[in-house]
Amino acid sequence: MVKLLPWKKARLGGYALVFNVYSRSRNGGVANIELRDGEFVKGVIFEVKEEDIPKLDEKEGSPLFYEQVPIKHGDKRIWGDVFTYAVPSERTKPYHVKPIKDYINVIINGARKYGLSEEWLKKLANVPTQD
Repeated sequence: MVKLLPWKKARLGGYALVFNVYSRSRNGGVANIELRDGEFVKGVIFEVKEEDIPKLDEKEGSPLFYEQVPIKHGDKRIWGDVFTYAVPSERTKPYHVKPIKDYINVIINGARKYGLSEEWLKKLANVPTQD
C-alpha cells in the first residue's frame, strides 16, 4: 500500500481538467489534464516515498494508461520533483467522455476532504455525467 501524505493545496495554471478518455474499469470517462491557456486545475500535492512511486505507477496504470508528467512552467520545473499523471494526447478523444456520477462524487469528496475551494467544488459538480 502506498502512503500518501498531503503536502499542500495547489493551483496548476495553463492546464484544464478534462474527461477525454474512456476507462472500462470505471465504465465511463475519467479525469485527465491537458494544456490550455487561461485555464487551471486545483488539487493537492502529496508527498510519496521514492520506493512507493513504482506502486503508485502501477495503481495509476502507468505507463499503459496514464503516464507521469513533470509539472513545469515554461521550461522550468516548479515545486521540485512534483509530477502528475495524464493520458498522452494520442490516446485521448477530441470530445467529452461522460463519467459516471459515482466517479465524479469520488473526485468531489476528495476535493472537499482536502479543503479545495467552493468554486472548484461547483465546477466539479457541473461536469456532465452519464447519470
